[in-house]
Amino acid sequence: MAEPARRFEIIVEPDGAGRYLQTTGADAALAGFGTKVETWRNSHVETWSSLSDAAKSWLKQRLKFCSNSPTFVNLWWADMLPVGGPVLGPYTSHDAAISAEIQWLTQNNLPCRV
Repeated sequence: MAEPARRFEIIVEPDGAGRYLQTTGADAALAGFGTKVETWRNSHVETWSSLSDAAKSWLKQRLKFCSNSPTFVNLWWADMLPVGGPVLGPYTSHDAAISAEIQWLTQNNLPCRV
């Protein structure tokens, strides 16, 4: 059975450099466009205990909650701070946080690290 077609969005800079969201199969599908120079993480999907101090601080400044509350311990957050974005969440599943992360990155033109 044939694999379903995949769609990849490539952002091409004025200097010809390109960037895209890394997904399963993206490297193979885009291999003909040239040599891949670098891969980096734009964001982090984590539970409260694994969030960076910067993400926790960002949330504490904007939300009123007790960081030790069991309500937040097992929830997922998408930390977009590395690309100048917000911390998204909370989400009840890892998949939901990943979906929000991808949606935010796509809507914001796949921003680079700040």
